[in-house]
Amino acid sequence: MRAPSPSGLYPVGSKTYTFIDSSRLEQLGPNALKEERKLSVRMYYPADAGTIANYKKDYLISREVMNAMAKEFFIKIDYDKKCQSGENEAPYYKDADFIKDEKFPLILFSHGYKSYKEGNSFLCADIASHGYIVLSIGHPYEAMYTSFDDGSGVSFDSSVMKKQINPFIPGLLAMRKLQKKKGTPEDLYARFVEVQNKYNRFLVDRQTQWTMDSMFVIDKAKKEFSDMIDFTAGVGATGHSMGGSTAYSLCHASEDVTCGINIDGGLFGDYEGKTMTKPFFQICSENNLSVETKPMLDKTEPAYYATFKKIKHIAFADIKFLIQSPIVTGKIPSDVMHENLCKCHVDFFDKYLKKKEQDINIPESKYIHFECV
Repeated sequence: MRAPSPSGLYPVGSKTYTFIDSSRLEQLGPNALKEERKLSVRMYYPADAGTIANYKKDYLISREVMNAMAKEFFIKIDYDKKCQSGENEAPYYKDADFIKDEKFPLILFSHGYKSYKEGNSFLCADIASHGYIVLSIGHPYEAMYTSFDDGSGVSFDSSVMKKQINPFIPGLLAMRKLQKKKGTPEDLYARFVEVQNKYNRFLVDRQTQWTMDSMFVIDKAKKEFSDMIDFTAGVGATGHSMGGSTAYSLCHASEDVTCGINIDGGLFGDYEGKTMTKPFFQICSENNLSVETKPMLDKTEPAYYATFKKIKHIAFADIKFLIQSPIVTGKIPSDVMHENLCKCHVDFFDKYLKKKEQDINIPESKYIHFECV
């Protein structure tokens, strides 16, 4: 796997932080209800080009995550060999200097369920290279592996697997049936809510916790990074899968978040009677169109839709560059997925966070369909 180079003008630096939310107890893992909620955050940011030569590229995937990934996908990965060959070199510099006396808008990113905070590092680095600070949140016990700055880490809590869909077999069949269902956006969303309330209440509850994680990180950013972040137009939110659903939730829950993007996430949450008052961008795979109709409904601001064709849900993450099997990730070329995913983000956030006078225009192709509804 070779990381694509960021397409913006700025070199990208990266730092990690550990934040402890003393107002909440952890609900998962071996110390559930005994320890405070601890979050791992990776920051991607525009780095000082004048001093960048003094720094080395960071690693792309940690040994722990690579081992977990090999086990998850039944593949062999030699961590040391990938490091020696340069395949594990990230597209960002470790602890590079910030640009002095300059501020940039903030975007929050949340990974998908059982992914990890660097799972979409190619996207986050590309966004940062266009003049944004991106904080990618690791949600412990629901990530493949979450590392902390003191050298410790926690793995995915396997007990949650049977809780996501309960009871599992009828719930899985109901969701797959919904994915194939045709109908109006209203009908499809009503059916999604019915399935969610019957089989996925655990995920609805976890959605609330991920939203709280994100709002806590925003508060930390205000206190610790106010000299680097321009909050004038608010904060943007994005994420993949459960993380994308979190972005939609944040647009409802947080006054700080003023626009958001959902990358192929089913919109778990209780939104009855709620109207979206902020611009939102829904990015879909063809397989999940029927479970991602909510942004079309009950809104006062534009809703954008980009449908990526010939792609599997998991392929919106960096793993598309590691595993290119059509069975696992689909037939869309890695570079086509990446370039268009980055363009969706940069165009959207340039318009709504940087307030540029521009239209969002994603070119129509055999792989992408774009519309504003």
